[in-house]
Amino acid sequence: MRMTLSPEVEKLIVDTAAKYHYESVDDFLRAAIDSFEQGEAMVQFGPGELQKLVDEGEQSILEHGTLDGREALAARRAARETVGIGK
Repeated sequence: MRMTLSPEVEKLIVDTAAKYHYESVDDFLRAAIDSFEQGEAMVQFGPGELQKLVDEGEQSILEHGTLDGREALAARRAARETVGIGK
């Protein structure tokens, strides 16, 4: 596919790819598109859906408290090793 970009946009792409040490402009553009798609997926909530999820999370914290991050990570690693994942 061929695309025509303004010199300013082309320079922005090339400079940004170099700044973040991408091996190629193709690699940079793929990462940019992936990032964009992930961001778009985050805003695909219906009206009130995100607030409902936040409310459920806050209620869970009130009822069950929070986990220590290091303990949770250690438990997760142990569980993965038990089923042979991550070896």
